[in-house]
Amino acid sequence: METTLVLLSILTAAVIALGFITYRLIKSLELYLIPLYAELMRKRERDYVLVEFLTSLLVSKGLITAAEANALKSVAATGPLTEEDLDRVDEILDKDPTQLTFEELLDVKKVAYKLLGRLDRRSLRLGMKLLRYAAKIEEALIGGIKAVAGSAGGGRWR
Repeated sequence: METTLVLLSILTAAVIALGFITYRLIKSLELYLIPLYAELMRKRERDYVLVEFLTSLLVSKGLITAAEANALKSVAATGPLTEEDLDRVDEILDKDPTQLTFEELLDVKKVAYKLLGRLDRRSLRLGMKLLRYAAKIEEALIGGIKAVAGSAGGGRWR
């Protein structure tokens, strides 16, 4: 009986140590990934400047219309973080997560990308939290849609 208790204690200590080591590894990985993602966002902003220049050039040459240029710019733009963006996210986060739409999740993601494009650590953390939140809600929404489609379609859409 004592041998079993000792082995169980050793196993418990090993599991706790493994959990702690895994947690530290994930945290250290996060410290490397966040700056890489921020650099990616800064490059994306530089690319937007290039898109702006090229679309203006194409409009001046008459190869595309101004409406087409504006459409191209809106696809490439993230824009600066505004107070309205933060108010919109605050409004969305106050809602029941089960009532969110894909458009609202897209708004949360856009603000998260804008936050990740900033240089300070607090913005990076908040941006990552918003992306995780949006991903969890999207998974729940997609899971709910699949469940409803599966039960309504009699399994024929699987």
